[in-house]
Amino acid sequence: MKKIVIAGGGISGLTARYYLSRKYPDAEITLYEKSDRLGGVVHSVNEGFFFERGPRTFKVSRSQALLSLIHELGLEEEILYSSKTSQKRYLWKNRKLSLMQTFFPKMIPALLKEWKKPYPWGGDESIETFVTRRLGSYVAETFFDPLTLGIYAGDIRKLSIRSCFPTLKALEMEHGSLTKGWIKSKRTKEPKGLFTLKGGLTLLIQKLAEKGRGEICLNTPYETLQHGVDRHILALPLSAMPFFFQFDPEACSFFESMESVSLSAVNVAFNKKVLKK
Repeated sequence: MKKIVIAGGGISGLTARYYLSRKYPDAEITLYEKSDRLGGVVHSVNEGFFFERGPRTFKVSRSQALLSLIHELGLEEEILYSSKTSQKRYLWKNRKLSLMQTFFPKMIPALLKEWKKPYPWGGDESIETFVTRRLGSYVAETFFDPLTLGIYAGDIRKLSIRSCFPTLKALEMEHGSLTKGWIKSKRTKEPKGLFTLKGGLTLLIQKLAEKGRGEICLNTPYETLQHGVDRHILALPLSAMPFFFQFDPEACSFFESMESVSLSAVNVAFNKKVLKK
C-alpha cells in the first residue's frame, strides 16, 4: 500500500488529495494543515454582507481545467458567469473611482500610431517595456499597471509579457502590430468573461474535502519529510519551501532566489447604490 503525505490544505493540496485518492484507491493518504480551516487564501464569508477574502473570479478562457473539476464535483449549477451588463470596470485615479471608458479617448492617438511602429524582435520582455513601446507610457501606467497588480500581484517592470498576456505578444509576432492583429484576427467562439460560484468559492473547498479520501489533520504543521513515505506533496507557500530542502543547497538556493509578493484585498460594502450608471 502506498503512503502519501500532503502538506498544505489549500486548493492545491486538496486537489492533489482528490486526484491521488482516485488514482490510488488503496493508498494511505494524510493531509496536514497548520491552521484551523481548509482553503488557504480561498475564504468566503457571509456576515451581513457576502465577501470573498481571497480570489473571487476566474477567467473562463484560462480556467478550463478548473471548470472541468467543478463539473466533476457536481457543482455545475453553482457556476455564475459574468454578463455583459455587469462588465463595468473602475479605476482609482486622482483620489476617485472612474469608469475605465472615461480614459479611452486618451488611448485613441496611441492606437492610431501603433500600427506604424516597427516590430523589432521576437524575444520576451517586461509588460512595461512591451506596452510602452507599442502604446506609450500612459497606457502602461494607467491600465496595465493596476491590471497586472490586480491579477498577478506583480510589477509590470518585472513580469513577462509572454507569460502574463501571451495574446498581445502573439498579435505583434503574427501581424507586426496590435491594431493590425485586432482587425485581421478572426472572431472565434472561444469562451470569454469571468465566472465564480454562487455560494462562494469555499463551496469548492468543501466539496474537494468531501470527495477526496484520506485523513485531514488541522492545526498540525508538517515540519519534516518523513521516512517510509512513498510520495510527499508540498502544497505550501514559497516562503516555506527552503526549510524542507535545507540539506540540498542547490534546491534551497533556487527557492530562496524566487521572489514572493503579497496582495491585500479591501472589501467595502454600502447599504445603497453609490456608483453612477
